[in-house]
Amino acid sequence: MSTKSILFVALVLWYLFSAYWYVCRIKNHACNCFTSQAGIPPLIIKDNEKQIVNIPDNFKFTQSAASPVISTPVKEALNQTANYLLQHPNRALIIKGHYTPEEVNQTPFDNLGIARADALKRQLMASGIPETRILTAASEVKPMPLFSDQTFFGGYDFEFTDAGDTNALPRFLVLDSNTTVVDVADNFSFRESEAKPVFSPAVQKGMEDLTVYLTANPKKQLVLTGSYEAKERNNTMFDNLGLARADALKQLLLAKGIPADRIQGASRQNDALPRTPNGQITGAVAFSMNTATQSELPTFTVKDGSETVVDVPDNFRFRASSDKPEMSKEVQNGLATLGHYAKTHPDRRLKITGSFAPEEKNNTAFNNLGIARANALKTQLVALGADSSNINIDSKPDAQLVQNNGSITGGIDFMFQVTAARKVDLTAQSRTLYFNSGSAELAMTDELRQYFKDVKTLLEQDPKAAVNLTGHTDNVGNQPSNQKLGLKRANEVKQQLVRIGIHQKRVSTESKGQTNPVQSNETDEGKKANRRVEMIIK
Repeated sequence: MSTKSILFVALVLWYLFSAYWYVCRIKNHACNCFTSQAGIPPLIIKDNEKQIVNIPDNFKFTQSAASPVISTPVKEALNQTANYLLQHPNRALIIKGHYTPEEVNQTPFDNLGIARADALKRQLMASGIPETRILTAASEVKPMPLFSDQTFFGGYDFEFTDAGDTNALPRFLVLDSNTTVVDVADNFSFRESEAKPVFSPAVQKGMEDLTVYLTANPKKQLVLTGSYEAKERNNTMFDNLGLARADALKQLLLAKGIPADRIQGASRQNDALPRTPNGQITGAVAFSMNTATQSELPTFTVKDGSETVVDVPDNFRFRASSDKPEMSKEVQNGLATLGHYAKTHPDRRLKITGSFAPEEKNNTAFNNLGIARANALKTQLVALGADSSNINIDSKPDAQLVQNNGSITGGIDFMFQVTAARKVDLTAQSRTLYFNSGSAELAMTDELRQYFKDVKTLLEQDPKAAVNLTGHTDNVGNQPSNQKLGLKRANEVKQQLVRIGIHQKRVSTESKGQTNPVQSNETDEGKKANRRVEMIIK
């Protein structure tokens, strides 16, 4: 063989080895490059022909480990599966865990497959699914190709079946990843159309255990997801009973010293909520735990006052120095939801603020990349039907933008504002809220709920605005007791405003008791008019 041929063969071998080292070792795409190759199979869950989940991600396992690593998209897929089971109480889910003969089983289960199925079963139970509706099985499979860090993706098969007759009720179960924080064979219950929880001493002890865990782990954050049925009446200040139920449990934790910013509320409609033997709703609040690092990742979240318009566990992405947004399917759906909301709420203005890093180059016709990015999103919202005249754009430099491999995640903030005309409506005159005789309980209506939401939106767009509440009474009783009752009424309204997210320092209260009637106390109608709180925004 000639010298040139030897050099050519050596060059080819060097090229192949370099490609192997880069792909298999540096990029961690597969360590079994010359046998079967490791990969990430899509996570697909079906009930017969109905597709529940189909995402290009999956559960991740370390070899011989029983508990999976769950990414944000997979966690959302798990929530979708739980929601499907909640909405279809006649269906049960069979989870079949995979294992290979060479894996070491260090669990109390007969094999790693059952252990893996049980780990996922408990995740679904924490979402409110009764234990009897989640069945587990195992399947021995051939050795799976591993990534260079000894991990693989997948590990499960899913099959739906008939649930049969079951009277099992959901447990009070709180998990932090694979750690069991609370596990009580009982749960909170609610009367229909009510948000006040009823609970046993065992459930109360579970709340104490949860408080201890949150106190000992200050980086942990709790998400409470309240459920409600469409037929239930909502007599609360919240947009739905699910949010009110979640807030009721949040208040219990706040009373035990857990900071409010560590507890988030969410809601979902479930028209098949389970009932206790005495007819009360149970399992209407699910608990999930996040770490501070997870919650600090930018998500596509838009609120209008107390109402969450969009909440997607993903976000827009921009290449460095580019104004063109890249969007996953979930983010596209969220943008469509935002466009529809803007279109159907002409009393709102939407402010879009685009961010840019100081080192980025601006190759657009706009003054900076932030404005260009905000305009790109405005253009898409207008194409979705939003009124262009109700969308303002702005920009801000941000040296803390989340960047990874030349891509920026987030960089867009959305804020709903009331229109100028609505602002005049809210601030031009006081709003009067009425009370029953001797009572400080505020009667909630859809109109009043919307008014409170508008007030919160206004206060968010105007940092100098504040609310003043003055309580009044009729002349039944004596002046000292009526002075206290008037203040109690004003404080009740303040508490309702604080519970939807208005800072308590922006709400002042006072009482004038029976000293400032607007009508004569000689008639019932006059007394009714005098039992009030005057609410002024200034």
